[in-house]
Amino acid sequence: MRKKTPFFLCVTIILCSCSLNYGNVSDDDSWAPEFIFENVQMVKIEKGKKDNEIKAEKLEQYRDKDAVFAQNVSFAVYNDENKISIEGLCGLLSADNDEDIYILSENVKVTSYEQDFQIESMTLRWNNKTEQLASGKGELITITTGLRMNNPEYAEPDKKTDTSLVMTGYGLAASGVSRNYTITENAEGTITTGINE
Repeated sequence: MRKKTPFFLCVTIILCSCSLNYGNVSDDDSWAPEFIFENVQMVKIEKGKKDNEIKAEKLEQYRDKDAVFAQNVSFAVYNDENKISIEGLCGLLSADNDEDIYILSENVKVTSYEQDFQIESMTLRWNNKTEQLASGKGELITITTGLRMNNPEYAEPDKKTDTSLVMTGYGLAASGVSRNYTITENAEGTITTGINE
């Protein structure tokens, strides 16, 4: 015949065997967001004009880092004439404002109306200090130029052209300074010229 151990005795043994050292609890909560916003729309005003706008399903801001993380994001950057010069969207955004580095991931689409191009990729990394844009090394990218957007809300392109280009490939390195870009692997595309407006 088995001897039964009372339930309260088992619970007491289990609780007393746990070692909880409350004296060593760290006050470091820098890993936790200071603010969490849901369904947020933020507008930055500079010199009395709209500079940029961001909308996100969820946005987290961190205490000890000048960093922001956001989910399901759309954004727009405005020129001096209050027209949209750049707009985009992505599933995730990581912004390190100290380093001025922005990482967009999950179905990224960025359009520059002034430079007349659009980039689609799974990931894009923008270094604002060096004005360098890069995709993941082996990620498929699509570049489209010659957008011909006839919308008064958008900035006019720097150069008007009757040529359009759709190019795909893997891996992107681009310079905002020189406006040159390189596709590192398997570049192919279509160029259309003489488009009548």
